[in-house]
Amino acid sequence: MIFGVIALKFLDDRPEDASWLSKKERQALGNAGGLAGPPIIGAIKQETGSFTAALLFLAGALVLGGVVALLFGHAARTRAAASSPVMTREGR
Repeated sequence: MIFGVIALKFLDDRPEDASWLSKKERQALGNAGGLAGPPIIGAIKQETGSFTAALLFLAGALVLGGVVALLFGHAARTRAAASSPVMTREGR
């Protein structure tokens, strides 16, 4: 939840990086993750008998989320760099 709030803060400060989802839609997706998480963790714990697999699932989801965020950030920077004019030493 905290990471989603931090991401929303950065996206809202820079409108050129705004995603195709509105702020409310992004919040709804974050809330859906918060709603779906406990039953998923409970199901994994019930099937395996321990929280180890459930915590590994959470770690994998965190890594996957980080990779996706990095890829989207790289794509946004590349797109912004391609659309901005390049200044030379002469200022032209």
